[in-house]
Amino acid sequence: MVDWHVRLQRGASPWLPQRVTPKEQRVDLVIRAVNTEAGSNFLWKKVGPFWVPIPDYALRLRALAKAFNQDWPRSIGLIGMQQIKENMKDCPVPPESDDGTHCFARILESEYNATGQHLSATPARGEFQLPPGTPWPWTGSIGLGAVVGSPWQIESQLCWPIGKDYFWYGGGSTRFLQELKLVHGSKGWRLTLYNTHLSHPGDRKNDERRNMEIENIKFAAKSRIRAGELLPIVVGDFNFHFNNSINADTMATDFSLVHHDGDKIHIWVGRRTSFPQTIGAYTALWTATTWSGGHVLDGISLPKLTGDHNSPSVGFNIEI
Repeated sequence: MVDWHVRLQRGASPWLPQRVTPKEQRVDLVIRAVNTEAGSNFLWKKVGPFWVPIPDYALRLRALAKAFNQDWPRSIGLIGMQQIKENMKDCPVPPESDDGTHCFARILESEYNATGQHLSATPARGEFQLPPGTPWPWTGSIGLGAVVGSPWQIESQLCWPIGKDYFWYGGGSTRFLQELKLVHGSKGWRLTLYNTHLSHPGDRKNDERRNMEIENIKFAAKSRIRAGELLPIVVGDFNFHFNNSINADTMATDFSLVHHDGDKIHIWVGRRTSFPQTIGAYTALWTATTWSGGHVLDGISLPKLTGDHNSPSVGFNIEI
């Protein structure tokens, strides 16, 4: 379902992932979503009679940066990340000790600027702090992060809880929404980007749980939009298949699904009818998907970059 304000150039399908061709010179905004699977290692080596996992997160981040650069080398874009690694000790671009969001931003800068460009990437690690006076106050990362490529700049960031997963996943881990208020450095356009990771799939009650989280996302987006902004964009791991009518229909009342990874990693754009105070229109000039499998880096075969997820992306032209 594509709303009128999200037009598709011929050959740019939201349903059929494509590679980029040289024709797309008018791209103003690149949007990506990627679940980096921080808790998993997909490389193994044999130690005596046993096979043991090899830490591969840094390798996978490098391979992702190379794949994104091949898709669209002109700009880094806006990248919503889920399941980021909190404590890296082997980031290939110093400092070695950092979190996955900051490390990935430096890797992207190194990769994209290797050909003489001067692009910058600003990391935004999602963090949440309980209000003062809350029993057992807790401050820390929420597993979400974003990288903002130039010329886009971060004006502000907020994160808040929108739901709770069921017990068998992390003891009922809290689900969060990350909000970035952004401004284009030269054209002055303003945009709100949301990044999330909804509750895991399961029975009908889990569908209802995700519907509640989706309603919280829609409420936040509609209540926090500013007059004169571009239409808001929501990316993330939605944990429901894109044609799951129970959850997709709930999201589609206020947003249009522009692209997905074939399953549950989605890119949604707000509908004009739901955000009448916004300006401009997006034209999707290209769509692409970075597949999880089939990558080789430094002679090492990487069977899975992002586990059972793929990474969708869209190149938009913006008309005001």
